[in-house]
Amino acid sequence: MKKIAVIGHFGFGKNLLNGQTIKTKVLTEALKEQLGTENVSCVDTHGGVKTLVKIVARIFSVLKKHDDIIMLPAYNGVLIFTPLLSFFNKFAKKNLHYVVIGGWLPEYLDKHKFTGKLLKKNFKGIYVETTVMKDALIERNFENIRILPNYKSVDPVSESELSLADGYPVRACSFSRVTEKKGVLDAIKVVAEINNEIGETAIVLDIYGAIENGFEEEFNSAVENSPDCICYKGTVDHDKTVQALKEYDLQLFPTKFKTEGIPGSVVESFFAGTPVVSSKWNSFADVIDDGVTGIGFEIENYYDFKDKLQKLIGNHELLNSMKKNCLKKAESYKQESIETLKRCFID
Repeated sequence: MKKIAVIGHFGFGKNLLNGQTIKTKVLTEALKEQLGTENVSCVDTHGGVKTLVKIVARIFSVLKKHDDIIMLPAYNGVLIFTPLLSFFNKFAKKNLHYVVIGGWLPEYLDKHKFTGKLLKKNFKGIYVETTVMKDALIERNFENIRILPNYKSVDPVSESELSLADGYPVRACSFSRVTEKKGVLDAIKVVAEINNEIGETAIVLDIYGAIENGFEEEFNSAVENSPDCICYKGTVDHDKTVQALKEYDLQLFPTKFKTEGIPGSVVESFFAGTPVVSSKWNSFADVIDDGVTGIGFEIENYYDFKDKLQKLIGNHELLNSMKKNCLKKAESYKQESIETLKRCFID
């Protein structure tokens, strides 16, 4: 049986809910389902530079015992682990893989050309989340690029579990890192304004997610000065998000990051039967079928956000139709993810 080692930010012993940690854990759990726990090992990069010596020693150890090595580094980690694995693998001769988190890699490698050369030469595969990223890297003469969707090990909720929208208020949520660049302040503002203009509580908003360091005061002030229809609900463990999301009619995702990949919360919304009202980041069309599983608006255009959201909450027939479409999307997404996972690392 093939043995695989995963190098990534696990944060063992800590309840970390950032996208990097969640994707690393979910991918590892999926590999264990396919190969057996005894054939998958983990190298935790939590601690960064402070624990680098221990991490390097652990990597050296797993290279001896495993056939394939998968790395999932964050922004700065690419510059450390790419040359490190490339050097070690001159002697180990194992299959190296890089699973990319987010959508920033093409532009990043324009600045770090040496790292790009190592990835081209020494890695069997670089696995990106969207066709936009794949095409961008192919334009930069990469040949080892494959698309690997964000894997979800859970089943979609059943259609009978859907709570269909029927009158006001429509229940909305925000389910990402709580920071200005994720658009949470715009979400708070738009809900308050829509209710004020309609003259009743047409939409309520529950906000979930870890608050970014340094943003606490501004965010807490925004919530405290908002109507009662807006509430911060804290965090939810990554394996319970689908069950939490299914209680809502829609998710708001007004991100200002143009280089999002496939956000985990958006995929989880499909599994929960919860349509997404989202800004159109670069890879939006790879993820959301506009008017089918969600509604898109021009990125960083608050007025377009408000207009699209206000029209949707007044059209319950469309909203309920999109709920059912999300479940169909989730079924095909899960099957595609399993088959791709096997092709990339197991077969």
